[in-house]
Amino acid sequence: MSVHFADGSAQSMLLDYPWYYPSESANPWSSRNVNDPDFPTRFQPPPSERIGGEPQLVKYVIDHSTPEGATLLNDCPATPATPAT
Repeated sequence: MSVHFADGSAQSMLLDYPWYYPSESANPWSSRNVNDPDFPTRFQPPPSERIGGEPQLVKYVIDHSTPEGATLLNDCPATPATPAT
């Protein structure tokens, strides 16, 4: 998982729990969908009993996602804003 912030910084980590999809047609990494840039990859949170022990970045993504896994954040600009002086 990679999270890009408005200040231009980013954090990445490997998630240590599996994601499940109801079918191959719903799986963003299936051969059918992996090359489609418009196919959504929705966040799947860890099992509820593990959430308390997850790293802060995972908790941040959970807090900023809908139950369906869509982000609640705006896309970051291509270049970070320059702070006013």
